[in-house]
Order: sequence, then C-alpha cells, then structure tokens
Amino acid sequence: MVRVFVLKTDFAKGSLTRERLAVAAIVALAAFLRMGWPGITEFKADEARLFSLALDLAELKSLPACGIGSSVGLPNSPISVYLFALPLAAPFMRNPISGVLWVGLLNTLAVAACWWIARRYWGTTAALTAALLFATAPWAVIYSRKIWAQDLLPLFTLAYIGAGLRAFVEGRPRWIAAHFVLLALLVQIHLSAIALVPLTALLLVIFRRRLDWRWVGSGLALGVVALAPFAACGWARASGAGDTLARLAGQPASVTLDSFALAWLTTVGADTHSLAGPEAFREFLASIPNINPLLWLEGALVVGGGAYLFWHAIRRRGNRDAEAEAGLVIALWLIAPIIFFLRHNTPVFPHYFIILFPAAYLAAGAAIVAISDRASRHYARWLVPVVPIGIGAAQVGVFLVLLNFIATHATPGGFGTPVAMQSAVLREMRARMAEDGADEVLFVGEGDNPAVDEAPAVFDVLLRNVPHRFVDGRAAAVLPSRPAIVIIAQGDLPARDRYLAWAGGDARIESFQLRPGEGEYTRLVLRPTGEVSPPHKAPDGSRLANGVEILGYDWRGNAAPGGEIAWEVWWRTGQPGADYHFFNHLVDANGARWGQEDGVSFPSNHWREGDRVISFFTLQISPDAPANPYWVRVGIYTYPDLTNVPVLDAAGNPAGDAVRIGPLAGR
Repeated sequence: MVRVFVLKTDFAKGSLTRERLAVAAIVALAAFLRMGWPGITEFKADEARLFSLALDLAELKSLPACGIGSSVGLPNSPISVYLFALPLAAPFMRNPISGVLWVGLLNTLAVAACWWIARRYWGTTAALTAALLFATAPWAVIYSRKIWAQDLLPLFTLAYIGAGLRAFVEGRPRWIAAHFVLLALLVQIHLSAIALVPLTALLLVIFRRRLDWRWVGSGLALGVVALAPFAACGWARASGAGDTLARLAGQPASVTLDSFALAWLTTVGADTHSLAGPEAFREFLASIPNINPLLWLEGALVVGGGAYLFWHAIRRRGNRDAEAEAGLVIALWLIAPIIFFLRHNTPVFPHYFIILFPAAYLAAGAAIVAISDRASRHYARWLVPVVPIGIGAAQVGVFLVLLNFIATHATPGGFGTPVAMQSAVLREMRARMAEDGADEVLFVGEGDNPAVDEAPAVFDVLLRNVPHRFVDGRAAAVLPSRPAIVIIAQGDLPARDRYLAWAGGDARIESFQLRPGEGEYTRLVLRPTGEVSPPHKAPDGSRLANGVEILGYDWRGNAAPGGEIAWEVWWRTGQPGADYHFFNHLVDANGARWGQEDGVSFPSNHWREGDRVISFFTLQISPDAPANPYWVRVGIYTYPDLTNVPVLDAAGNPAGDAVRIGPLAGR
C-alpha cells in the first residue's frame, strides 16, 4: 500500500520560514566545517594513489580495474575511483584541494539528507536536532575532509536507508530495487559496508508480508549487476585475492567489545585528540575545556533514543504506524554493524563505523522529541532542544581549536603534514623551470617508488604533468647532465649535503618551513658545469657490461678493525634494464673479506644519459680484521636472480665481476 506523508510542523508553532532558516543555517555550518580551510588536510600515500587513479580516469588515460588496496589486503572495487573522477572532469579542478572539497560537498549534502529523512517521519524538532548533531559531530567532520574512499559513504548510506524506508515502511515496491543497487554500491565504496547486508536481510524478513517479491527479485538482479566492477576487479586479481582470502580464513577469530567502543567513539566524538599524535596530544588537551560531560550526555541521548525507537516500534506493532516502523529501521541500522563486528579475525578500525552516520543522531533526535513531548512544564519543552545546541556549539569550538592546532604544530604519529604546505614548494614551478632552463624536477626524499613509498606517491600527484624523477636521498644523490630543480624533503638524508655543495653559491636556494618542529623542504636550482670528480678515482677499466662506469669513491669514519665507515660509490649510469643492486666487499691485501654491504642502485628506469650518481652505504669492519690497508670490491648484480654484471676490459671482454678500488688510507 502506498502511503502519503504530510510533513509535520512542530517547530516554533509551525513557522515554516523559521524552520527553513534553521535548516539553511545548519547546512551552512556543515559546509563551513567540512569545506573550510581545505588545505589543512592529510595527503598521504593512500590518498595520493586513489587520487592518481581518479586523475588517470578523468584524463582518459586508463580505466582502472581495481581501486587501491584495502587494510586487510584485498583489492578495492574501482567505484571510489569513478566517484572521485567526477569533479576532475574539468581540467581546472585537477588538484587535491578539489578532491577534498568534493568529499566535503557530498558530506554536506548528507546532513541535508539526514534532516529530510527525520523531517519526513518524526517532524521538525527531531529533524533539526539530528541534522545539527550530525553537522557538528567531530568524527563526522573529520571523515569529511580527506580523500578516502570510506569518506564517501554517508550520503550513499542515507540514500540506501531512504530507499529502504520507502520500500519497507511506505510500501512502495519499486524502491526496493534502488535499495539493493545502493547496497551494492556501498559495499564497493568500502568493504565495511558489508555489515549492512544482514540489515537488509532482516528487513526483508520483518516486512515480508507487504513486499512485492517480483520487485525484490528484480532488485536483487540489479544489485548483482551493480557489483560488476567488483567482479571485474576480483577477476583481474583472482590469484592474489584468493591467497588473501585463504590467509584471512585461516586466521583465528575472536569476539570482543571493540565494535561497541569504536561505535561510541565515532558517535560522540571521543579521542579526537589522537590526531595530535602521541607526543603533542597533551598540549592540545591543555588548550581546550573538558567537554566530556556533554559527550556523555550526547551518548545518553543516542542510547536512550535507540531504546525508545525499539520500544515504540514494539508498542505500535501491527498498527502500520510509519513513525514507529521507520524508527525500528533506524534502531536496527544503529545496532547491526556493531553486532556484525563483534566477531572478527582482523583488527576493527574506527572508520569501519562511518556507515553508522547519522543513525545515532536520528535516534538522538527522536529522544529529544520524546522527552520534550513528555515534559510536564511548558518551559521544559523549550529547554530540552537547547541541549543539542549546547553540544553542537561545544563540538564546533573544540574542532576549530583542533584544526588550528594540527595546522600549526608538528603531530608525529597523528595528523600528517597539511597538503597546503606540501604544495607551497611547488608554486610557480613551471615558471621557475622556464626561467632557469631546467628540464626536470628531482624530488629527493625517503624512497623513490610511488607505488611503495609515501613521499614519492604524494609528489607524483603534486608534480603531475611536470617532468620529474624521484631519488631516495638516504641511498643516492643524482647529478643530471642538464639543469634541474631539486626539491629536498625533510629528514636525515645523506644526499642533502651533496646537493647543497653542487649548487654552490647559488642564491636561488630556498627553504619552505613546515609546521614548527617538523623540518623544511629545500628547493634549489642545479646547473651542472664541467666535470664533477670523485675525491678518489677508480682505476682504469671500471666499465661494466650494462654500461655503468665506476668513477670513484669517497669514505669517512674509522677504517680499522671493528670500525664503521660511510662509503660512497661514484658512478655514471648506463643502459636501463633490470633491477640492479650494488655489492661492496671490504677486503685485505690478500682478498679476504672482512665486511660487506649490499644495496639497491638508483633505479634503472629513472636513468638518463649522462647521469652521475653517488650511492651511499655503511660498511662494518669485522673486529677480527687485520690492520689497514683495506680495499673494496664494488660490483653490480641483477635482482632477484643474483647474476653478477661482468666488468669489461679495454677490448670490451668480460674481465671479472667487480672493480677493486682503494686502498683506504687511515683517517
């Protein structure tokens, strides 16, 4: 049976204009919190890789078969990539800030959708209460300001619930198809939404007598079709996914109350100080008042509201009371994921409970209405709605302090470097390259592989469409044959001193400060002039079969038994090819080995003609070694087959597997 609903007008004696102003103010507040200061957002490896896939799709470079990997090791559906690609269709939108604003916009719309659902079934006071608590909920805001797949969930979860209410409560059969399709979409956005599958199954049982099962069958079929991207991803990664599933199935399961604790945490906004990290959170807590009593009060409203919705539904069962039945759906939504994650064989994380937004606040809204309706005095009916206003105001204040704190303080182990600071070093990059005649950008940091290392993943996106290469400054320094702009990240990087020395007295060395205590980025222009020679030259005949030429070496430290030396191999790149590794064998005059250090070379897929490279190693000398002099046998092998690259003689014939350089004079 199709049922017609008349919107209630129980706020301020039916003042629709006042209600509209209140709704507009709440939605504007939600937008302010979610979209204000978008540069204060983390942009780490996961965000960068997801955004990179979305850029590839928006630029029609590739159609991804899968999204990025999940925390349990399974590949994600590409649905989140498709959703993030939507705003990037416009070329001027292709930057991380646009992605952050897109997430903020969708979550602002979720606040409006929360109001609409509550307004439809419980009236104005419940709707404004739920929308206000949702708009100001700290974790709901935090999870609306980041390029994460799971941050897309709330709006689609509300659409899924809204379609279910139309189908199950209002008896509109065609909406069941939308309900199933949206469930399929949610599971693909993030695997935590699989906890909603039992909810749909339970609703099918509860409302079975009023369903048109022909539409249920059609909806199931459409839901299966909607899972096609997930199926295609599974097919593409069948082997790896199968191994992961087998590993997960073999892990022992445990039953804990983690799901209750984490659902409480995300609902009431507890532990937001964790974003300040284990070193700085006390300083943050000292800067804010204790609002825990308000958070507990909010939690009491949620728990009480959920219990009330269950009780009201039981009391009104059989009466086809839409308000009571809708309340039952919300109460089941609130508890189903918590029960689902009671038993688990992988860790349970707070973001798994994004799928609960905003069920808790809808329950709180119902509680506020129930308390207000039962208040014995007239003034109490006006006092009760002040509670969510006070909770919301306190949460807004604390969140703004938190946002300022993480923007101005180093938070190791907590919130990452804001993307605005990472981007600052790249401003006017194209103009600088043209002005300085630079052919490329060298980013020197920790790691050189965007698929594995965090900083390269981030700057591979930020430097998109700018010629660039990555250098692991812990392992190498690269001097190209053409002018380049070099960006050196913060951290303990042996390459830093070499680049500063190569830049010489260049006045264009600039520092870009990060948050206090976090370090800085250095930007410089590298103009190779003449031959840069190593402090100690290698002997003649130091060319290898892959075209690499060992130019020389340098070292510092204690070249004595039990000592340690910082060892540098200077070399020129050859023909790109395999994954090359260096070996360094410290030997005595008789060739006996007393120390060894292997390590990756500067990756050959980054080699350019004329590159000169310094590779950094640390050699430990055995305490049993004889006294100096020592030599070092330097060679290259391919990995993982461990095949040595031959050293060539003057005629180009193999003449050994290593270049013997030294002796190392005492220092």
